[in-house]
Amino acid sequence: MKGYIIGRIIITNMEGYAPYIEKAKPIAESFGGSYIVRGGNPQSLEGDETAFRHVVISFPSVEAAKNFYFSHAYQSIIHLRQNN
Repeated sequence: MKGYIIGRIIITNMEGYAPYIEKAKPIAESFGGSYIVRGGNPQSLEGDETAFRHVVISFPSVEAAKNFYFSHAYQSIIHLRQNN
């Protein structure tokens, strides 16, 4: 069964967030992840429209998604997303 990481992100500092964008993709790919959605300023048909960016990453399994998220490589850059 595939695993997914789904993010709804409000970016408060694009300059500080930019390095995260650059670094996260190759880390996700090293765990078999591929980005299905990676874009900003969505036009939602329902629900909260305040999210600036939607991200969906598909992994071969739930375990692979968890391995990516909890990996040392990803945890070392997660502050770039959280702080910006």
